[in-house]
Amino acid sequence: MSVAVLVVASKQLLPLVVQFQDGVYFEVRPLLPHIYANNFDLFPFHSSSIGCHGAVPSDGNLDVELTAFDVVFSPFFVQHGLHGVDRLLVCVPRLRSVLLAHASRLGLVDVLRRYCPEHCTYFQRATLMEQAATFGHLAAVEFLIANGHPLCLLDVPAAQGHLDIVQRLHHTEEVFCTPKAMDMAAKCGHLSVVTFLHIHRGEGCTVAALDEAAKAGHDQIVRFLLANRNEGCSQTLIDDVATAGHFAVLRILHDTGMACTAAAMDRAAGNGHLEIVRFLHDHRQEGCTTSAMDMAAENGFLEVVQFLHTSRREGCTTYAMDRAAKNGFLEVVQFLHTNRSEGCTTDAIDWAARNNRCDVVLYLCANRFEGFTQRAVADAHTMRHVTMGAVLATHHQSLNRPTTQRISWV
Repeated sequence: MSVAVLVVASKQLLPLVVQFQDGVYFEVRPLLPHIYANNFDLFPFHSSSIGCHGAVPSDGNLDVELTAFDVVFSPFFVQHGLHGVDRLLVCVPRLRSVLLAHASRLGLVDVLRRYCPEHCTYFQRATLMEQAATFGHLAAVEFLIANGHPLCLLDVPAAQGHLDIVQRLHHTEEVFCTPKAMDMAAKCGHLSVVTFLHIHRGEGCTVAALDEAAKAGHDQIVRFLLANRNEGCSQTLIDDVATAGHFAVLRILHDTGMACTAAAMDRAAGNGHLEIVRFLHDHRQEGCTTSAMDMAAENGFLEVVQFLHTSRREGCTTYAMDRAAKNGFLEVVQFLHTNRSEGCTTDAIDWAARNNRCDVVLYLCANRFEGFTQRAVADAHTMRHVTMGAVLATHHQSLNRPTTQRISWV
């Protein structure tokens, strides 16, 4: 047997020989269809797509692309490590762009150190720093700073609450910041970041800081901003806080003497925030409108309806029973029928029939005189509510306009 045949037949020698041949490495081969199918080799952040120095990536699909790349690449990286990545880049050199963005996103400093040249201009934007700062990887941020990569806005880590990265970027001379940093930190509940920016930065914030913190229920941040900042807030803030149901924040704003409108109680009632409705009734003069009971009934908040009936004079409209019936809130319908005089319209049974609320339709047919229209019959038939059709047929005397159409409930 010739020497050549022995080499080819050798399980030890042949793999060593083929390592020096052109082509695709064996371990890389299963990865290639996924790479080309997802266009990972055409990842948009090459030097050919230079953007401005900023915090917002030029491609809105960045998160989707990097998540998809992670699904494909991470199992490969776990199995083959940096040696496998070396071979992958030999086969697909243009993959370096998405690889570095992914490494920054996951804080893979070893990958950055191996494949990101010192003071490189490969990325003309702050993409790598944005990814590392957004996901809180201080070690990756330190590496990128040391190797001359563009900085992202301080807004980026501030919005995510990464105080250590905010502090690190703050101590570089080139970092930029806007009022949005404190606005977003306040909105997302990052008190330590808000405090740091207030003490160490001069950009300040806008009314959005207090507005968004209050609407999100961050009472400690609301207290801090009221005590230390003078940007103020929007005129309808208490209305918005009442709508969201943040009672602690509402009391803070109330204690400052801030004004509100009747919309505060209306919306709080509509969202079922009984504690806030009680507070506004006891401590404010703005009152409410009929929309308060209407919306509370529509959304099934019986206790709120009962409180408004007992404690307020605004009352409601036929909207209350109509919408309560539509949404199947039988107890609310019963309470309104028994205790209120506004009544309902034919919409009550029509809508309840469409939504197959048999118990509500039976109650209304037995206790109300408004009846229903041909629409109830047609909708029940169209939606194949057979039982509902039988109920309506039983109470045909409540039909406002006689039907000439014969309907078969099959």
